[in-house]
Amino acid sequence: GVAGSVVTVERSSQWNWAMRVGRFLSSSPGLWTAEVETAWTHLRDDDVLDATAAWGWTSRSGQGPLWPYAAAIGGVRHEWLGSFRETRYPVGGALGVRVLITDGADLRVEWRGLQVLDDPGGTPFEQRVSVGVSMLLG
Repeated sequence: GVAGSVVTVERSSQWNWAMRVGRFLSSSPGLWTAEVETAWTHLRDDDVLDATAAWGWTSRSGQGPLWPYAAAIGGVRHEWLGSFRETRYPVGGALGVRVLITDGADLRVEWRGLQVLDDPGGTPFEQRVSVGVSMLLG
C-alpha cells in the first residue's frame, strides 16, 4: 500500500509518505503476516526516514469479514537536520482489524505504538492510528 498526508498547523506543514508491502503465510486457524514499510516525514528543515519490519498474526476465527490482527515491529530511523544526522531504533507493536470488502481488497484500521530507542531526548513513545484500504494480490 501507499499512503501520504499533509498536516498544517499555524503555517507549519508536516509531509509524510509511506509504502508498505506484505505477505500472508497460511497456518490454521489464522495467517502469519510479514510486512516491510518505508516512510519519509518532513517537518520544517527536519527529515526522517524509517525502515520497519513487522511480524504478526491474523485471526481467521469465524471466517467472517472481520479479521483482527496483532504484530511486533522493529526498525531503523535515520533523521537529519542540515548536516546533523542521527540514527535511532523504533520498536513496538500494532493492533488492528481487517474488514474484507471483496476478495481482492480490505479496509484496515490499525493502532501502532513505537518506543524510540537511542533518542537523545529520552525514549519517546509514539502512537498512530491509521485507516486504509489494502489490495490483496494472489
